[in-house]
Amino acid sequence: ATKLLNVNNRGHIVEMTGTSNGYIKTNRVNITGSYIPSGSRTLTVSSTTGYSVGDGIIITRFATDAWIAHVGMDNIVDPNDGPETWMSQGDKFYTDRNIVAIDGNTMTIDAPLTDSFDMALLSAVPPTLEKYTFPGRVSQAGLEKIFIECNGQGGGAFYANDNIDCWVADVFCHDGMNTLEFDRRSRRCTIENVIIDRANTTTASPPNDFSGTGTQLFFNKCQALRSTTADKTFWTFSSGSNGTGPIVILNLYSTEESGISPHQRWYTGILADNCRLPNAPADTHGIAYKNRTHLGTGHGWTTAWSVAWNVETPHFLVQQAPGSLNWSIGGIGVIDASKPDDGTYDSHGTPVSPSSLYLAQLEERLGYQALVNIGYGTAQPSAAAPTFSPAAGNYTSALSVTISSLSGATIRYTLDGSNPSESTGTLYTGPISLSSSATIKAVAYSTTLSVSTIVTSQYTIVTGGTTAPPPASSGGGGGGGAPGLGYFAALAAAVAVRGALRMRRRTSGALICRLRDAKGAHQKIQ
Repeated sequence: ATKLLNVNNRGHIVEMTGTSNGYIKTNRVNITGSYIPSGSRTLTVSSTTGYSVGDGIIITRFATDAWIAHVGMDNIVDPNDGPETWMSQGDKFYTDRNIVAIDGNTMTIDAPLTDSFDMALLSAVPPTLEKYTFPGRVSQAGLEKIFIECNGQGGGAFYANDNIDCWVADVFCHDGMNTLEFDRRSRRCTIENVIIDRANTTTASPPNDFSGTGTQLFFNKCQALRSTTADKTFWTFSSGSNGTGPIVILNLYSTEESGISPHQRWYTGILADNCRLPNAPADTHGIAYKNRTHLGTGHGWTTAWSVAWNVETPHFLVQQAPGSLNWSIGGIGVIDASKPDDGTYDSHGTPVSPSSLYLAQLEERLGYQALVNIGYGTAQPSAAAPTFSPAAGNYTSALSVTISSLSGATIRYTLDGSNPSESTGTLYTGPISLSSSATIKAVAYSTTLSVSTIVTSQYTIVTGGTTAPPPASSGGGGGGGAPGLGYFAALAAAVAVRGALRMRRRTSGALICRLRDAKGAHQKIQ
């Protein structure tokens, strides 16, 4: 692997940033309604005139005096320095999304909101929605198979901002400070198999190994490893202020003594899933979703609507602000009961099923093959392609068509020319009656078999005519003996997807990621 060396101990060795001044926003409208829950994908606005499906939008939620007081952050006092300001009315929280549907004045967005909108608390500065463009935003860029030597004191390895659909994979970083960061205007990015190894010390404020304040970030199979002589104050993962997720941290392992700890001022929507942090002591916690009160500069509530799922660490601290929730589910470790405002602990001491919330949701949406595409599970054989009886051809009267699969799999079909899949098309339950000409497309699949090729069968019904020899059904909607889509899907299953630049990893989601598979199609993984 290539080795990069930081020779001046300042800044980050690699930066992935855009060339513009950020979002160019137009067509502002107000968001209406009385309450929008965290996790919602629908918004009602004052007008949808000028908006179209596919538009990039910025949803802006403003801090208000009423909301700040509601969460108890209006009177923070440092015992040494006096009053601290957690946030002021008018401070902004941006959520970067795309429109996927418009119905009257209601918009559906591509990924859920990670914060709630209680209009009774936000009416002083109502939330807004605006269309945006982002010239100069970096996209489809990646850093892979690199060794980065940070030299210990002043420098980090990697910084990203003003980017979308980018990734870092198979990177080893040594002796960094604030080593890897995806800042606030980063969206749909994957950080996979990044190892941070430290033997350094610092006299500065405790830095972090991994940091994310962007939206729809996916940290997968990363490690933070501290030698026994290194400084103990580094945080494994932290987020910045005024941020909206989601962020997924899946299968992280850390030997740091400080754990997953959002840093300050309200970042929403973190999922720590199957993470292992064996060295975190009682005073820093492996999971720390908390109120930092006056610490720092009045950091206060650090996160809301965040989840720790089947995490193993010696000490947990999960608190929650009024009007929000934080959860630890299936955690193994001691709960810190010395702090007020307990969050929700469920099945503590006993791991729950499914073992991974993220992977279970992924499989539920896209099937088992989606797990294989991101390096989990093993490739499944395909279901046998459906067969039709009677065969495709020309007929002189109405007929009844039976579809079957030798593997006994579930079958879906279409009559409108669209391609069926595991989640689209009509579920086949019995013979299809045809009284006029039709084209039937069908696929087969099951829980243990991946989706088959698409088979197309054309029936022409001509009253009073004669029956002609039937043409062969075609796989994949093609014909002429060309391999169907299932052929390429099977080929893709045999190709390693990690570490290949052409795979163009991308993430999205509450808990959503996007990958470009070997066919070049974007697969949304929610």
